[in-house]
Amino acid sequence: MNIAKSILNFALLACCVLFTGCNSDDDSPLTFYGDEYSVRVGVNEGIPFTGGTNDLSVKVANPYLLEASISQLKGLVVTGKAVGRTSIAVSDNGVTPPVNKTLKVNVVPMNLAFVVTDNQSGISIFNAGNGIFLAKEGSNYNFYVVERNSSLDKIHAKGTYSFSVESGRPYITMN
Repeated sequence: MNIAKSILNFALLACCVLFTGCNSDDDSPLTFYGDEYSVRVGVNEGIPFTGGTNDLSVKVANPYLLEASISQLKGLVVTGKAVGRTSIAVSDNGVTPPVNKTLKVNVVPMNLAFVVTDNQSGISIFNAGNGIFLAKEGSNYNFYVVERNSSLDKIHAKGTYSFSVESGRPYITMN
């Protein structure tokens, strides 16, 4: 009878170890490094996270501003579509109850950086610390040359611009 009792106790112990060892509480929780992110229009950007299961779902509050998906290699991949603010709900459905995280996302314009030179000499027209900003203000296309060498930005020059394509090459004309 002692042998039967020992076998029964061993079987019960093995069942307890089996059921507690398979508990999903051992998985690390879904964690993002912040609650708020900025994403540029037209750029695929990754938002890294740790933990979670392989059963994640993503929902964007305003899909007109942003696309989002989960990638095994890059984490949460987001692509800005239009300027504005929205949120992303990420759910880990592989745990009970599901874990939900909400991230705030600011979709910002894509800025171009370039240097303006004289066509004949190739010499820069202004210092490298300066910048040109293109802005669509209402129906006007304005540019600003901003001097950034001091503690305060100063508008060095301004005017209008237009885009054109000639022989398959894009051009910008600044007046």
